[in-house]
Amino acid sequence: MTNMKNLLIVLFTCTLMGCNFPLVAQSNPFSGVWESVGYGYYIKIDRSQVVLYEHTKSTCVQSAMSAGTLTFETATPNVGEFEVSIPGFIQSTMQLELRNEQNELSLHRTDTSTYMSAKRISELPTRCHSDSKLDVFSVFKEQFQEHYAFAIDKQIDWGLWQNDTRNEQAMFDKMVQLLRPLSDPHVALVAPEIDAYYFGHEDSIGSTQARSIDSLAKILGSEVHSVLNDQLRYAILNEEVAYLSINAFADFGDDAPGTSRTDTLFENGLNAIFEHIKHTKTLILDLRNNTGGSDALGLTLAGHLTATSYFAYSKQAIVDSRAESQWSKSHASWIKPSKGPRFLGKIVLLTNRKTMSAGETFIMALMKRPGEMVRIGEATAGAFSDMLPRTLPNGWMFALPNERFVDEQGQSYDLVGIPPHIFVKDNASKETILTFALEAAGIYRE
Repeated sequence: MTNMKNLLIVLFTCTLMGCNFPLVAQSNPFSGVWESVGYGYYIKIDRSQVVLYEHTKSTCVQSAMSAGTLTFETATPNVGEFEVSIPGFIQSTMQLELRNEQNELSLHRTDTSTYMSAKRISELPTRCHSDSKLDVFSVFKEQFQEHYAFAIDKQIDWGLWQNDTRNEQAMFDKMVQLLRPLSDPHVALVAPEIDAYYFGHEDSIGSTQARSIDSLAKILGSEVHSVLNDQLRYAILNEEVAYLSINAFADFGDDAPGTSRTDTLFENGLNAIFEHIKHTKTLILDLRNNTGGSDALGLTLAGHLTATSYFAYSKQAIVDSRAESQWSKSHASWIKPSKGPRFLGKIVLLTNRKTMSAGETFIMALMKRPGEMVRIGEATAGAFSDMLPRTLPNGWMFALPNERFVDEQGQSYDLVGIPPHIFVKDNASKETILTFALEAAGIYRE
């Protein structure tokens, strides 16, 4: 009786003052089946349960990217979220927003700058319920045919994509044989059951081992400080010049990459660094050999380099790579000034052909930055897109790039890379690019 009395008091108070309770399952406005524009997803939402499916025109496979419980509040019933995870690869949050009288769904995975759009459909297609065994190689081929963003540019001969093998190891080798000529850092194939793995960046980019801190300090002539699991290094060269290198926008030593903990670690690290360098006039920003990571963290870093908001880039997904120019509606990302310490002086940006992925999107995010900036070195790798994870019927997984980044004029730097203002051929043993930059900043080392 006491519990009922307490419940009535709470309900009466909420009637007068307002309270936020999670909506009951029956009134969940997200419930139903959604089809993404591009990306090849069906999203089935049944009350608070979410299941993701990956599809082509003739296949449908439940995704290995698991979805957590959908949560939302009564005060904002059109906004919700659920966790998404692929162990060792993705650990993030998918944010949802209902639009257009609840018939359109916007989805944003928070460790990326990707925004997907989805349309409500009447039901999950029957091919997603089928008990018939799908042909593994056919799913692999069709996913590339429909979602590989650069199939036309690379003139892929789909007639060669035929499976003539009789066992899984031979099929894996055949798939790698087809992937290797793409020379694409964002393709991968993982078959843990047979202990077989292929990562495209190992072929196309090669080794990106960073120079030792002692060696770097000798070149700079200053003490080098390492933060965030040695992914960021900085030095004060003199009263006017500072140095900052970013090896990756990932792998900060946290146990749950892609989560809010990663964001906090990165922001705290940047605040500490920029507190030291904010009063200098020139920042040598070294992105050589940057292996990528989170585009969203690149936007965060750019926010420490401006006092005003500005356009960074737009992103599009391929809708069907077999049809030229079939891209989704673009979604723009903007740079917002950080509330923490900022550097507003001249930037000398160093790049080479091993600067890739989120390293490149970060550079693109600086191209409209107010203030002076000069790019020195080589063109970047030309590999911008996130890796779209795909699941095969036998439990294998693969990934492919299905997006492009464009500037305000609609230009993409995919495949060709972002060119430097001043070309300096990279010679790692002689540190040609860094030496040129130091001399340009008036610093001469023996």
